[in-house]
Amino acid sequence: MNFENDIYISYAHLDDASGVEGANGWVTEFHQSLKVRLAQLLGRQLRIWRDDKLQGNDFFTTEMESQFRLTKIMICIITPRYVKSEWCLREVDLFYKGAEQAGGAVVENRSRIFKIMKTPVPLEEQPEKLRTMLGYPFFNTDAATGSTKEFRVSDNIEYWSILDDLANDVAQLIEKLK
Repeated sequence: MNFENDIYISYAHLDDASGVEGANGWVTEFHQSLKVRLAQLLGRQLRIWRDDKLQGNDFFTTEMESQFRLTKIMICIITPRYVKSEWCLREVDLFYKGAEQAGGAVVENRSRIFKIMKTPVPLEEQPEKLRTMLGYPFFNTDAATGSTKEFRVSDNIEYWSILDDLANDVAQLIEKLK
């Protein structure tokens, strides 16, 4: 199968909002960090895309749907907003359907969809096709207080450790899908 894109990042736009004017949001930082790390691992730039302008009331074009069949991997950034978004849930279903038509949604027991846990979401609220995946948690929950702290690119070694694990797993799958 000839793929036009390597990775599609699926996320809820609210999760890329920044609390600081002019600063990048979490998803933008994640996208940039992953792009650089994958280029370092593979020795080349990958074609990573995400939709940074569509809103909930926009039409989901057939062009975008067809792009899923031409994309090797989908990365879903799971948050409470993501699982409430009909748009995001539709992307998961459409990518899965497209992947089935283009080499299979699973390659050597590895899913072509990667689950990134930006914040905790109960398993039963996650998209059904992602529930059996372990995922990559980019947060820590304090056992004593139950409060959650998201890992950010700028201030946490755990962020870089998880990102590196993800990048290595993605790189291996990208190579298998050549």
